[in-house]
Amino acid sequence: MDPDRRPQMYWLEEWEGKARGGYYVRSDIVESIKKLEKTGLKVVGIEFDGTFNLHLITEVPESN
Repeated sequence: MDPDRRPQMYWLEEWEGKARGGYYVRSDIVESIKKLEKTGLKVVGIEFDGTFNLHLITEVPESN
């Protein structure tokens, strides 16, 4: 992990209740996020549809 980067968390919309961590999975998603960030995009969300595919949602840049 990049020492200058804070861990980020993504939550389900409209979810309320208590949560607990501790279930870790190995993934190369960090490589996909780094590749997008090198192009200037910022990942602001992740959509999970129950398959092995994740949808990385990026910020829409403000137009000047």
